[in-house]
Amino acid sequence: MAKEIRNPKSQMTQEGMHVRGSHREKFRAICSFVWRVVLYAHLVAAGFWWWLMPGGFPLVHPRFWTNAVLPVAAGAVCFTCLLSERRKNAAWRMATGAALPAFWLAACITAALLFPMSARRFGVPAAGCTVLIATAFWATTRGERLPRRKVVISTISAGIVAAGFVWAQRAPRAGTRPLGEALPSIHEDVEPARAGLPVTLSQGVTIFPGVGQINFVQPLQEGPSRKTESNQDSGATPERSKRYSLEIQPLLTFESRSPDRCWTIFARRRDREGPERRLISLHRSNSELLAHFRDDGESALKISTTETRKAVVIEGWTRLNRPIYSHLNSYATITVLGCQRPALAFSPCPAVLVDVEPFDYPVGRPMRLGYVDALNRFHVVRARSGEKGPFTEFGSGDLARDDALTMTVFDGKSPVCRISLDDWSAQASHDLSPTAGWGLPANAIEFSQVSDASLGSSPIVIGITLSGTSVGRGWDSVGHAAGTYRNRMRIEWMEKSAEFGIRNSE
Repeated sequence: MAKEIRNPKSQMTQEGMHVRGSHREKFRAICSFVWRVVLYAHLVAAGFWWWLMPGGFPLVHPRFWTNAVLPVAAGAVCFTCLLSERRKNAAWRMATGAALPAFWLAACITAALLFPMSARRFGVPAAGCTVLIATAFWATTRGERLPRRKVVISTISAGIVAAGFVWAQRAPRAGTRPLGEALPSIHEDVEPARAGLPVTLSQGVTIFPGVGQINFVQPLQEGPSRKTESNQDSGATPERSKRYSLEIQPLLTFESRSPDRCWTIFARRRDREGPERRLISLHRSNSELLAHFRDDGESALKISTTETRKAVVIEGWTRLNRPIYSHLNSYATITVLGCQRPALAFSPCPAVLVDVEPFDYPVGRPMRLGYVDALNRFHVVRARSGEKGPFTEFGSGDLARDDALTMTVFDGKSPVCRISLDDWSAQASHDLSPTAGWGLPANAIEFSQVSDASLGSSPIVIGITLSGTSVGRGWDSVGHAAGTYRNRMRIEWMEKSAEFGIRNSE
């Protein structure tokens, strides 16, 4: 009987093919696992996006589609793909699965075109994830019959949706309306060492020109002629009234900006912070001070006091040579010190007195704020949690474009001071905020206590913006148009004889 003769080379070839086949199966199994992880991750992410992103946008607004419709559609696509895989329906599995790599490829290309500078921060990771998703999809469907018509429709649709989604993240054209008034003449005459020195304009008014801040202290007054029991026993002098003070920063300031209208979290630090404001000119007369600054363009600050020393008039100008898109900025910031039970009333709805309370970030005790909408109606509202909506209204009233807005600060029921903003409503943007939702525009007057005042007085901060996205969730940027902005304010101390009868602390 003849012996079977084996060819060593043939045996090695068969063993090699078996090993390679085993490696292919392992690779396909790994890719199949990765693909399932990708589908479940997209399903979970779509649910979180739908839950967390602000709502309340009208049907014609892009954020209605990106925040309410897209996550539902994405979840449906992922669920259909998983169900088709379970039921061995290869045609629908490939058609729905192809939408994912097509979506991310189109999103990466669109982002690179719309956000050339911000894309440097997220472009490489996004491209890497796209390659991973495409590889996992290709490996799990390799060798199967391709339903070309369904796949073509799926990928084209996904690409269009991706381009629209990325475009919706781009800030719209700036909606602010600068007054365009010319700045006072500038003559550079300030030495660097002098810029940091405070200037006392009059009793109770101190200016820190280097940072553009004004400190305004209430004149000392005798309180009501009453004595406590301890005063009667000790023969002490009658109790003096409390003294309040204000810290005012009236110049337009940008804190977090984007160079290409993208989310500011993707901007480089130097692009996000911008140039530092520098004092270049300082002139003082008897009751007036004029300062000039270099920053994004040029700024000027003029402070005048009255003879009674109970009022100060502040005028600030900022000229922007180009539009600036930012997440956080300030038209003016006012800090009030000395109040134990602070509250605010606004001139459009003077019968509503709103308590100023602490708020938590990102969730917890709600923020309180005011805003003017596109119908020239001023609203005072409270968020549901933190600075996020939906929002509950305290009161509202008419505020025309050219009307001044007056805020009255109370301590309990006693008025402390009156703050008039002559130019805020005329320049504020009425465009809907992409981060707040629920019909709120990008302008806002936010007010809160820095800390709980149950054990004593606590500073309150009033943050005023023409266009910003500090309210709500996200790092979207909104714009300030090029031009000259003016901030004319009058702040006056009030007598304590008047009391206010209506209070809203809910």
